[in-house]
Amino acid sequence: MPLKRLFCLLLTLGLLLSVMPFALAAPTREIQRSEITVDLELESLLDLVLGAAVMRGVNALEENQAPDPSLVEGMLALGLYSQYLPYHGADLWENRASLTHDEISGYYGRIFSYGNYAIPASVSGEGVILTKQGMDFDLSALQNNPIIGTHVYSTAFDGTHVTLACDLFAYYGDFGQAPEFLPEDALTWLCNAQVTLEYSPDQAQHYTVCAFSLSKAYLDGMIYEWQAVENTEYEYSVAIPAIFGLAEDAPACMVWQTADGEATLTIQAHEAMAGDYNAVLENFLKDASMLLAENREFSYFSAVGEGLYELHLVPEGINWHYILTLQFPPERQAEFTLYAEFICNSLTAWGAANG
Repeated sequence: MPLKRLFCLLLTLGLLLSVMPFALAAPTREIQRSEITVDLELESLLDLVLGAAVMRGVNALEENQAPDPSLVEGMLALGLYSQYLPYHGADLWENRASLTHDEISGYYGRIFSYGNYAIPASVSGEGVILTKQGMDFDLSALQNNPIIGTHVYSTAFDGTHVTLACDLFAYYGDFGQAPEFLPEDALTWLCNAQVTLEYSPDQAQHYTVCAFSLSKAYLDGMIYEWQAVENTEYEYSVAIPAIFGLAEDAPACMVWQTADGEATLTIQAHEAMAGDYNAVLENFLKDASMLLAENREFSYFSAVGEGLYELHLVPEGINWHYILTLQFPPERQAEFTLYAEFICNSLTAWGAANG
């Protein structure tokens, strides 16, 4: 599903989400790498630019290129509405604003690394009017739009540029809310974003946006709609994405697939090995070439490869050793590894939990 279509769908869900009862706090992907501090100013910059990109259907900004004029329009409208961009006109209280071309040029240089603001021949966005002096904005339509937030889970800094990986989510409420402070039924995980920033110490947020790319829309980002599965014979429960349908119903080897057959989830239950966790890990490492992550405190380890995620849960005092395998299209690696974390956190061996 294209992001612009999903964004329109979220508009129709706004009323429904606003009246839902509170649920557990939304789960998020764990931080994988962090070489810089992602503070409120930087989060606000990402929310602004990537939110405008989703709103305007702009899926990429190439490095060393000026942004699409529609992205600039969306950034200005969203920046004024959220009050991220400073504006002192009283008309903002009526959801209206007017900017001169010089003011727009100043905002442009504050946000983007490349190019300069050029007066467009026309504007493409709803509520934006091109005038001789600059642009007039009617921001009232944004009152009904979902807000786009960013959850950064990886950063790397080479001294001048930062590369970030983040999951985008949509919600209704106040700007700048972190997903861990929202109930899980109040947000939708939207897509993945890869972003390049240039270090700009003169800017309040210390960076400007060089480039970004958005993934395809996530297929099942409404976590609160996932299906609960219980296996009474092998004593476990798990939450799995609603896009999966049961393909094989053998209790010792449950298999689910997506309708197109491109993704498969398998959970196997084996009798516990002698030596338990260490024996299972040693046996796995004999042939494994994937990136391994251990969590001995909760008796599991996981491994990630291209288009593949594998989890071994070996709880103490339980008769079973569980193997969960998730296979998916490599181009959806970021999406399905996010799902994998949530599935892992939900997998519970009765009498013990992996947390």
